[in-house]
Amino acid sequence: MIPSIPRVLTVVALASIALACIVGCGVSDYERQMDKQRQRIQEFDDTNRLLDDPIENPLMPAAGVKAEAPAWPFEFFLRLPKGYALVPREKDDKALVVTPFPLLRYSSSEAGSSLFVAAAIVPKTKDDKANEATERFRTLVRLALEAYYAKAIGVKLAFPDKLPIQSIEVTRFVTNSAAPEGRVAYDVITYTDKHNILAKQHVAFQAYFHKDGDRHVCIVAHRPLATIADPAFRKGLEACLGTLDLSNEASGRRSQFLRAKRR
Repeated sequence: MIPSIPRVLTVVALASIALACIVGCGVSDYERQMDKQRQRIQEFDDTNRLLDDPIENPLMPAAGVKAEAPAWPFEFFLRLPKGYALVPREKDDKALVVTPFPLLRYSSSEAGSSLFVAAAIVPKTKDDKANEATERFRTLVRLALEAYYAKAIGVKLAFPDKLPIQSIEVTRFVTNSAAPEGRVAYDVITYTDKHNILAKQHVAFQAYFHKDGDRHVCIVAHRPLATIADPAFRKGLEACLGTLDLSNEASGRRSQFLRAKRR
C-alpha cells in the first residue's frame, strides 16, 4: 500500500522539525561551552595580570660560616602581586632571622605596605602533641613580627599569643593552565598594634599559614589597619595565595614559567 502524499509530507515535516531541534540543541550546547571557555580564559588573564614573576629562594649568609646558603630548606613556587619587589630587603634590613629560619620582607611601591615570607621544615617529634609542630612555627613567625615592629616603629610590642584563627581556601592558580586546579588552604591569624596607644596609624600583620606534611610556609601581608580590607589589595593577595605550590615540581614550574615568558 502506497502512503498518501499528505502522510508522507507530515512524516517529512516531523523529521525535519526533529532534525532542526537536534541541530539547534547541539548549536546551543556548543555556544554555551564556548561562552564558558571564553569566561575561563578571561578570568585566567585577569588573574595573571595581577601577578608578577615567581620569587626565587634567595641566598643568605649561613650561621657560623662565610658561605651563603638558600634561605629556605626547600623550593616552593609563589608569585607576589604586582607592585612588590621580587628581591627581599635582607641587604638593608639585615634579615630578621629567627632560628631556625629567616622571615624576609618584600617591599611595596605603596607606602607602609610589604609582604613577608617564611618557610621551614618543622618535623614532629615523638613527644609532640597534636599540632605542636605547627604551633612552634607560628610562634616563631609571631616573634619575628614583633622584632620587625620594634625595629621599624621603635616600640617593643608583644602580640597576643592566643588569637582567633580563620581557615580559608582560595582557588589554585596554575600559570600554564586556564582551568583552576583545586584549592589552597590557609589558616589566617591577624596581628595588630591596636593596643599601642602611641601609634599615629595602626597597622596589621595578616599571617597566612600553609603546610604540607612537615613543610610550613607563611605569607604575611603588612598594611595600615584601615586598608587591610581594601578590595583591590585583597584581589591581588588572593591571586598570590592561589599560586603557592610546595610540591617537588615547584622548581620545575618556576623554570617553565620563565622559559615561557622569554618566548
